[in-house]
Amino acid sequence: GAAYGLGRGREVLSAVRNCDMVLIVVEVLKPEHYTTIKKELYDVGIRINETPPKIKIVKKPKGGFDVDSLVKLTKISVASLIGVLKTMGIMNADVLVKEDINLERLIDAVEGNRVYIPAITVVNKIDLVDEQTLAKIDKEIKPDLMMSAEQKINSERLKELIFEKLSIARIFLKQQGKPADMQEPLIIKQPTTIKDVCMKIHRDFARKLRFARVWGKSARFPGQSFR
Repeated sequence: GAAYGLGRGREVLSAVRNCDMVLIVVEVLKPEHYTTIKKELYDVGIRINETPPKIKIVKKPKGGFDVDSLVKLTKISVASLIGVLKTMGIMNADVLVKEDINLERLIDAVEGNRVYIPAITVVNKIDLVDEQTLAKIDKEIKPDLMMSAEQKINSERLKELIFEKLSIARIFLKQQGKPADMQEPLIIKQPTTIKDVCMKIHRDFARKLRFARVWGKSARFPGQSFR
């Protein structure tokens, strides 16, 4: 009942809307809590590991509905789609559908107040149960990781998962004539470009940049020059 205010739950859950990532930790002895947590997040408009609906709705003063779809609709008919829009107060609109949308995703698109956040699900305290129980839990909730914080089982892997899920890149910078700074990297979201890196430093830096040399997987050869 947190999503509806029980125990000041809405205040707690509202803080999640501003997070970069959600880490759901469930005890191995209480795996049913995972379903409860997901429902509470869903009920306050938080969609974990989802992307925004690919549908564009442009209201207009008259003319009814003009619905175009770039994909075959199998989960909802055009008539039902229009019916939902009318129920939600939209009487005239141009609609472009870019995914095989269902009813819930359509409502989310119209409401427009949902947030889409990456999430990792972890089952903790796996040292307390046997392999058969772990296999059952893995099948039921499909966690991203099973670990034991106390026994340090998979704790390093959890760090890696968080890093990967946040889509973070570490850029080690090097000034001309000086060694690369391998101690304090620039942290930036992926995918990223040289311009993004420059803008992160300063807008003037991007405008005045003459060229950059890149080392790493994105370069054809070490020190490749980009202008």
